[in-house]
Amino acid sequence: MSDFIFDKNPFPKDPEKIIEKVINIIGTVVDWIGNIAGKTGETDSINDNSSLENIDRITSIFTDFREQAHTKAIEIENAVAKEVNYYVEELHDILDANADKVDKYNIHIKRIERQIDKIASKINGTIDNELCKKVSLDNTECKEIVKMIPGSKKEEAMNTFLDQSVNSALESCCKEIRNSLEEIYEDVETEVLGAVDTIQKQNELLKESLASVDENNYEVTAKEQMVEAYYMIDVCDAVSQIL
Repeated sequence: MSDFIFDKNPFPKDPEKIIEKVINIIGTVVDWIGNIAGKTGETDSINDNSSLENIDRITSIFTDFREQAHTKAIEIENAVAKEVNYYVEELHDILDANADKVDKYNIHIKRIERQIDKIASKINGTIDNELCKKVSLDNTECKEIVKMIPGSKKEEAMNTFLDQSVNSALESCCKEIRNSLEEIYEDVETEVLGAVDTIQKQNELLKESLASVDENNYEVTAKEQMVEAYYMIDVCDAVSQIL
């Protein structure tokens, strides 16, 4: 529908590639996860009867994790923001290239532009916050793992848990991007539908004007009105096929 008004579809191709690149970034945290899991696997079982020393040790490991998580999250979010900004720039370029049509059909793009500019900011802190919530003694699953006796099974359990936590955090980040893109798509489609409605109303007025032409009108005027009316009819037919 939107590519009917604009010279081309106002969305760059394959926006899902942004999501794919976000998910692929997970490879940058594999070594880091293994290191934290290894340290956790060496700790004694943590329960209500644990010594203060053992509790302090696991707390220290988790504190270290959160500090590293914050650093890694910023690194990942910056990489994501870079990809999003490429997409945002292309959206702006397409809107600028169609400025004449935006004005002609009275398409309101201020809200759309504001949403475009907010995409990157919406993902800031998403990964960091999700990881810090997951990897905590307040998290039931995490608490059960630290209760395990030291050894390879405990390390493996923590490694799996951390891997799932990172995936969940990345998915939250992807969800924010998807939601933002969907809102922009919906707003553009709404504006374009409004433009199509305007065209249809203009068509009706032109048909009425054509019907009012009598023998006293100049022949050239009648022909001009007929050409424009038939053009608008073709336009609406094309739109109805797209719908």
